Amino acid sequence: MVPSTVSDIEAKLTNIVAKLDKLPLDAIGDDLRKALASLDQTLKDAGKAVNRIDTDVTPGLKTTLDDLRGTIGVVDRRAQKHGRDPRRQGRSRPAGAARRPAGDHPRRAIAARLGRLSGASPRVADPGQDRGVTERRVTSVD
Repeated sequence: MVPSTVSDIEAKLTNIVAKLDKLPLDAIGDDLRKALASLDQTLKDAGKAVNRIDTDVTPGLKTTLDDLRGTIGVVDRRAQKHGRDPRRQGRSRPAGAARRPAGDHPRRAIAARLGRLSGASPRVADPGQDRGVTERRVTSVD
């Protein structure tokens, strides 16, 4: 490697300084200031939105949740008073619970009521016919 002369070093430094002079440092600085000001405003707006949620939305949401808890408590107490546990809904019957007679099925009662309203007599699939089927439907209304 040949050692550089002072004039080569000077030429290289002049070239670097010329490139630095071409950079739009003032424009970059202005853009950076604008971006920081915009970010500052965005953070202030976000802070206002969070405060508004804390003061306007959260208390109403808390009240709604408290009301819902109260309603669920009432339903639980009433169901337990009548020997039903709503947490067991969809599970097997408690020990000793009697099976409802097929003719006393709620869907049969609803279908009969619909028939009385329309003046027709409904035909309902007998809920006691097939123990393997869990869903029964009104098959037709004359």
